[in-house]
Amino acid sequence: MTGARTMTGDVAPDLELLLAVTVRGASGIEGEVSAVIDTGFSGAMLLPKDVVDRLFMEPGRFVSGSLADGSTTIVPVYLGHVRWFDEDREIEIVAAGQTTLIGVQLLEGYRLIADFEPAGLCQIRER
Repeated sequence: MTGARTMTGDVAPDLELLLAVTVRGASGIEGEVSAVIDTGFSGAMLLPKDVVDRLFMEPGRFVSGSLADGSTTIVPVYLGHVRWFDEDREIEIVAAGQTTLIGVQLLEGYRLIADFEPAGLCQIRER
């Protein structure tokens, strides 16, 4: 794997995988967020509504979403940008909850490696 670029995050005491990324709305306002890598989330990114509001994002559409408890809800989807491997990547961002998540849509085509122990490291690598 020589030459493969890597993004490095941390493993929290509760064993959540955390990765800091920069997100930006169409307004150009940016913010760095600490996101939980969630392989159970099929979207690209989920941001709390207050973060979406702070970045002045406008909703593009609304979708029906399935929650972890099995219930469904209607949630707004925003078009935003994330800094991913030092490149600006346009993604759809769901606004819901209180936790920032990175889902499998953003991880697609990459390798996820994690040391599941408190204060361990996690890495996302180009393949």
